[in-house]
Amino acid sequence: MNEKKIFGGLIKILLGLVVAVFLGMHSLNFFQFTFSQEQQLFAWLGFGLTGGAAIGYLIVFISESDTPLKRVISLGMMIISVVGEIATAFYGIQVETWKKLGFELTETDYQNMLVVVMGLAFIHAIALMAYFAGDKVSEMFADADGNGKWDGFEKKKQHQQQKHNNNGRRPDFVPNASETDGPKDFTNPAPKQ
Repeated sequence: MNEKKIFGGLIKILLGLVVAVFLGMHSLNFFQFTFSQEQQLFAWLGFGLTGGAAIGYLIVFISESDTPLKRVISLGMMIISVVGEIATAFYGIQVETWKKLGFELTETDYQNMLVVVMGLAFIHAIALMAYFAGDKVSEMFADADGNGKWDGFEKKKQHQQQKHNNNGRRPDFVPNASETDGPKDFTNPAPKQ
């Protein structure tokens, strides 16, 4: 590696850290302002919905997303988490500014903040369910046998399953099978000698 690439890589890491720390501190400030002193654990959990989740979904996207659905969900949630981080950082800056200027927060201000936080929590819950169960749900609504019915809602009988699995053929006959190999085919008896 040449010196320019090393220098460029270090600058990217430094810029990423500056942005993450700036947004993270203001976002955490917002969550600490929102929750009482006895509930500061929720402030850290709220921060996990934004900055922590953005990093988490990035790692999941890079390392574990092995299906198209999982890649879309992890990429989408990474973007949503970054948007949530920016929104809560904005609220954190706004709260600090208002406190310095002596403004009081109104009930509408609190409601707007809570709608953003609860919306983030709701989207995370839906995304996690889709991430873990989405492929199974899509299999349920697939029509693998092409009969026009969703596979998850079909009631197939045992012999239909066997017929489908054997492509409509009888099981192959093994001419020299011994008694222990299973049933013999007596529909075509061998001629007597």
